[in-house]
This record gives sequence, structure tokens and C-alpha cells, in this order.
Amino acid sequence: MSWCGRDIAVKLQNLQFGLATMSEDASSGILGLGHGNGLGTKYPTFIDQLAGQGFTGTKTYGVALSVRDEVEGHIMFGDLDTSRFRGSLQTVPLI
Repeated sequence: MSWCGRDIAVKLQNLQFGLATMSEDASSGILGLGHGNGLGTKYPTFIDQLAGQGFTGTKTYGVALSVRDEVEGHIMFGDLDTSRFRGSLQTVPLI
């Protein structure tokens, strides 16, 4: 996990995690990055647990896919990396 440009390790307690080889309904997301407890699942997701156990202050995450001159992508939990986008963020309703 990355926090403020540093890689850190966290130890989550009581995290429910599963392995699927096939799914007809992917509403709970991939790697627990779906809408969360009560919205996409009946249990706390990875993002719910990060916030619920105090590792992040919010249930947000950002994914930056690699571009031509970069070798790897990045994922940030609980914060924004404003160096990875231009402009301002907008709130949109989930449908």
C-alpha cells in the first residue's frame, strides 16, 4: 500500500476475502473495490475495512494505469494523488 509516496504495510483484522474463478454478478467489484457493505456486498469490503480500522480517513481509492513512458501503474487508498491527473474532480451520482 502506498501512502504519501511511501510504501507501507498494514495488518487488517477479520478481513473476508474470496477467490472466484467465474461470476455472473460482479457488483461487488474486483479485489473488494466495489461499492461496499450494504451496497454491493453483505460484508465489509477491503475498502470498508481500511476506513473502518482507521488506516484511511475515507473510503476512496485512485487507480492510475501506466502510460507509454511508465513501466507500472499505481493505486492509492484513502487519498488523492493530484500529480496523476489534470483539472478538478467532479461528484457524479452512482446509477
